[in-house]
Amino acid sequence: MEKVSGKQLEEEGNVPQPFKSGHVFRIKGWRLLVFWPLCLVVRLLHATLRMRIDPQEEAWLRNTEVPKLLIGWHNRSFIFSEIFRRFHNPRKIHLLVSPSRLAAWEADFFATIGIRSIRGSSSRRSITATRELLAIHKSGQDIGISPDGPSGPLYDFKRGTVFLARVSDAPMALISANFHFAWRINSWDKHYFPFPFSRLDVRIQRLPPYSQLNCKDEQEAAAKISAALMEITEDT
Repeated sequence: MEKVSGKQLEEEGNVPQPFKSGHVFRIKGWRLLVFWPLCLVVRLLHATLRMRIDPQEEAWLRNTEVPKLLIGWHNRSFIFSEIFRRFHNPRKIHLLVSPSRLAAWEADFFATIGIRSIRGSSSRRSITATRELLAIHKSGQDIGISPDGPSGPLYDFKRGTVFLARVSDAPMALISANFHFAWRINSWDKHYFPFPFSRLDVRIQRLPPYSQLNCKDEQEAAAKISAALMEITEDT
């Protein structure tokens, strides 16, 4: 794996400048009284879902011998926790989650099933979060990121993701969930929430490490990875 210093992260511009605010929001106080009942409701909803996945794709996703970079669109992040619980080992995964107040709910929910979060975004803790992700990948665990998160635009593949792909040089697992029946909320990403007892198809697209993509630069690599992810993504 390529060694990258904090100075390089700043100079290359692929990870935005750090520390507009270093504050990381967490759930505290009365919010914890709301959090746990909500977790129970979400877990019960997830338990009713019927997920289909190709056996070969499942076997590759479960394989933790070589640490992977997991990439999936932000509007499916609600369901990724259940996908990883069923078809992976949640304790072998660290996901990049925004340090914002709203994302604190997501990060703490991930933690209830064993998925740990690295808090950072394009405007806060970007360099620190990138260093943490690289260290975790080097230790042998999978790392994950939403290329259009945390604030879009929808399906806009940001430079930070392809930069992480380059410096980690990890095999990439592109992940999507295609819903048969789901609500879409009025957010920037039109986030999906599946109906109880509905069916969804889990799709995995394998890509080699960045060094084997045969792309002339990061812009071309981003276009190639984005196109591959869109190939397995169906909007309803």
